[in-house]
Amino acid sequence: MFCTKCGADIGDNPVCLQCGQPAEGELSVYHVPKSDPMVQTEETTEESVHRHAVRLTLAGAMSSPLLIAAGILVIVTAVLSVVLTGKDGRAAASLSTIISILMGAGLLVTAFTAKSRMDDYTGEGSGLLRVMLMIDYVIGWVVFGFICLALLLLLVFRSTFSALFDWIVTYGRMNGVPGFTPTAYGGVTPTMMLVMYWTVIAVLAAAAVVMFLYTLFYLRGRVAMGRDIMTSLNEGHFYVSHVRAVRGWSLALAIVSLASGVSTTAAGSLSFGGLSPAYGIATIAAAAAHFLIFLWVGNYFIPKR
Repeated sequence: MFCTKCGADIGDNPVCLQCGQPAEGELSVYHVPKSDPMVQTEETTEESVHRHAVRLTLAGAMSSPLLIAAGILVIVTAVLSVVLTGKDGRAAASLSTIISILMGAGLLVTAFTAKSRMDDYTGEGSGLLRVMLMIDYVIGWVVFGFICLALLLLLVFRSTFSALFDWIVTYGRMNGVPGFTPTAYGGVTPTMMLVMYWTVIAVLAAAAVVMFLYTLFYLRGRVAMGRDIMTSLNEGHFYVSHVRAVRGWSLALAIVSLASGVSTTAAGSLSFGGLSPAYGIATIAAAAAHFLIFLWVGNYFIPKR
């Protein structure tokens, strides 16, 4: 038998002794089949098992029934807030409603996608939710900026407060407020006006502080959690930051929303602002959504002792 590469006589040898070319019909002694189980085991043992475990854990978290229920409640809350709001406030509520509905849809898409791809979940379906969380974060800073601007303008142009109050009384339908009469407004003294001015300043300052903390720790924390979940899926480790801040704020918002919803429902019909007792139902639904997020973060991302 002769070598097919160099032409040397190789006899019955499996390879050519001159150039190493395998004899015709013989398999090279250096060839390792790609499907060799021993090679695959050596390459994928610890890393692949750990990566798969991380994906299963995060897929379980993202497909949780708590997240599905929260998504449904977010959509229900948004729809109710528009249906139950007065006609004058319906246009203003539309933008926040669209954002809330898209966020609820993002929660549902993320959850159902993760549920259908438990074994090979890599974050599919979470794009809409992450975009809406980022938009919510930006809106938070915009609202904080407007509050600070209003506070600054009132401090700099203090004399405009009286004119602003006159405009609110004239065009803001203050006559619909129980106990308010034009005669009562006419009896407002400069001292009373000064007290009202500093009360408004204090309320705006408190609102600015709360909005700053809310945006910095809660809205930013949600964005960071979404980013870290995707990073954990891609890199095969389990580390999600800002979970305690998000959990704490979720519980606080649930308590505040529940108190507000119960008080609004129990207050009866309110003539000012077009509100009705049914508006409290939407607020209570929002409280339930916040509480579900509180439970979800605690169940899946807070280490158990």
